[in-house]
Amino acid sequence: MASPLNASPEPADFTTGTPPGLAALRSWWPLIVVGTLVAVAATYGLFVAFPGRYTATSVVEIDQPAITATGAQGLEATQKLIDLVPTLAARATADDVLTRVKTDVGFPGTIQQIRNEVQAVPVANELAISITSTDIKRAVAQALASATVQEFQTAIRSDATSEGIPPEFQLVITQLTRPDATRPDQHRTRTLGLAAAVAVITLGGIILMVDYLRRAV
Repeated sequence: MASPLNASPEPADFTTGTPPGLAALRSWWPLIVVGTLVAVAATYGLFVAFPGRYTATSVVEIDQPAITATGAQGLEATQKLIDLVPTLAARATADDVLTRVKTDVGFPGTIQQIRNEVQAVPVANELAISITSTDIKRAVAQALASATVQEFQTAIRSDATSEGIPPEFQLVITQLTRPDATRPDQHRTRTLGLAAAVAVITLGGIILMVDYLRRAV
């Protein structure tokens, strides 16, 4: 009969039991849930407290109907108009134009403040100008863009008349698109989901690290 002292020990069974890290996560799951809810609520609160600004854009075309030349002469005349576009864009936000826009819209701020809200930039390689306005209110953003287009058209006609340019040779400013203010897509659902995922991963990582350090001591 074999002596118990000489018997081979039973192999250790590592297939049973719960891994320490998983056990720690199970123990602290309420903290993970609460932390995730807090992160999502805080992110949503930021959306409510700091809503995106509305942007309204209108594109105007610049034309001089009296120019009917073709070929090289026509290209030269068109290029001269294109070179003039930056100057016209600056004219769209000149003090006298914005003063009338301020009156039209009833904007409460100064001319500089309204200039910060309205931009006029040339459209690359086109006889066109993009007029963009921003505001926290949709109606104000649209009104600023519309009024700027109208007063810009008035200013160009007035400038030409005061310079004695016959009507048939005056520049014509045509509105191609009407402003429709939109708020940039903030991807709220995606951002809230990302906040929840980050909270879960961060809290889970902290719990695992603390559990590892506790067992290592």
